[in-house]
Amino acid sequence: MSFKIIFFLTLFFLKVNSNAVPTITSHTIDERNSLLIFKGVNFSNNTSLLKIYFDDIQQSNDKISATTLEIHVYDFKRVSPGSMSVFIIVDGISSLNNYSVCFPATITSINSVSSRIGGIVTINGFKLKSNSIPNIKPTIKIADQNCDYLDSTSNTLKCSLNPNPSGKKEFLTINVNFGGNCDSNGNGVTFAYDKIKISNSTFSDGIVKINGINLGSSEISKIEVIDERWKRNFTISQFQVSIDEMAITFKLPPLRYRSFDTFITTKNNLYKLPGNASLNIGINERPLTLSGNLGIDLYYVEYGLESLIPNIVIGNSLSSTQCSKLLLNSDFFQTQCPTPYGTGANMPFTFNFHSEFINSTFSYAPPNITSRSFSQFQTNITIYGNNFGNYSQLVKVFFNGSDISKEITLLDNFQFSFRKLGSYQSGLLNVKVDGIQNESDFYLTLPPIIYHINHGRNYSCGGRITINGKNLKNDDEEFRVKVIANDVEATKLFSDEKNLYAKTNTLQKQIKVSVYIGQHFIKSKLLDKYQPKGILNPYYNIRKDSC
Repeated sequence: MSFKIIFFLTLFFLKVNSNAVPTITSHTIDERNSLLIFKGVNFSNNTSLLKIYFDDIQQSNDKISATTLEIHVYDFKRVSPGSMSVFIIVDGISSLNNYSVCFPATITSINSVSSRIGGIVTINGFKLKSNSIPNIKPTIKIADQNCDYLDSTSNTLKCSLNPNPSGKKEFLTINVNFGGNCDSNGNGVTFAYDKIKISNSTFSDGIVKINGINLGSSEISKIEVIDERWKRNFTISQFQVSIDEMAITFKLPPLRYRSFDTFITTKNNLYKLPGNASLNIGINERPLTLSGNLGIDLYYVEYGLESLIPNIVIGNSLSSTQCSKLLLNSDFFQTQCPTPYGTGANMPFTFNFHSEFINSTFSYAPPNITSRSFSQFQTNITIYGNNFGNYSQLVKVFFNGSDISKEITLLDNFQFSFRKLGSYQSGLLNVKVDGIQNESDFYLTLPPIIYHINHGRNYSCGGRITINGKNLKNDDEEFRVKVIANDVEATKLFSDEKNLYAKTNTLQKQIKVSVYIGQHFIKSKLLDKYQPKGILNPYYNIRKDSC
């Protein structure tokens, strides 16, 4: 009796167990050994009774081993990120729900972009592209900000991040999700805005270009150029940052030698970028109109070539002219190159040093006025100086803004003369030779012109004398107006440009008035002297002096 009961119970429990639902409770992914392990209950030791589906695709039992508590799937490889559904059937009994296995995108590194302009974020790692669902676009978040997906490969993903000028700048979380509850594995990698990266530098046409990313960051505290052989440091205070913040450009300061280093100091790093400039020149002395020398500064000279002698070809000349040996002033190397007679600006020349040729232009020295003189009767003015040239058609003379070039009567390189016109007023004299104007103003003071002595009257009231003319207010001793009355200089009372008032205390009844300009006698007049008489005006009760 007892044997029958035990046998019956055994059959009952076996029947109940064979109808139990297989359930997965956990899993382990061993990518190194290409092994996927599921743990749970109600599996089977007999793999022929087992069917397992990954994303609705049945897996081959040849690669599966199982017990009632574990299932091992061998040679398993999954290159696509995201969730994989798992469904199990054991002896015809199906699992109630699909089990989900997460294959997260793995992040190993990420670049930085500018918080001011945003940019393209590049994420490096594994499983960054879905091959199983090629058109799927992952959701990418940096902290709480979306990064718009652009494209990806299995190892690289790119997305576009908007500016974030006011938010947190570093230690921001990164999440890449290809669907489901399957967030990426960040491996401790975080994102930071405005992290500077400098790659290299280039030099062209006098401009240094620094290449990198996030170069508009405030982390850059100093840019410095050092000529190691010259032992001179230059701090660069003016530079331009490109719109995409991937380049910094600045004008290279004049250096003695061509090899230089650019040092960029940031918050956490000091970058040293070597550079090589090409030979450049500058004009330090303009040649005179007659045979002179063109003074040239040389910058960025190749070290060791200082003893070579340069030469120059001016204009359309078919031959070159040798310049002087290089001389070192306090800063740069200099040379003097002879120039032919000439005038004007923008004279082309080719400078040759070693195997380098530089095309440039120079201007002849400007006209320079040093002094002036007047003819004996002051009808002509002669201006002295240099660089006036020898061709009157190339010379323009302006006096008080008026072109008086047609009045030139004599011209050579060191002087020119012109007629003094009665309408002239003292003022600025400017000379332009072949388009080049004198650089220093020259104020030309004209001598006085005497028109009349006591105009319209042949007498002097109380010894008062009036001189009428032009340019009479003149402090130049050479042109001082002197009034002589009976061989004694009269006392000057007042003068303006057109009138001069003087008085003599002579007791004689006739006054011989003579007028001089400097030491030159101009004119004279004989005046009768009347003594003023007091006249009472009874209506106004005013007493007036009158002759």
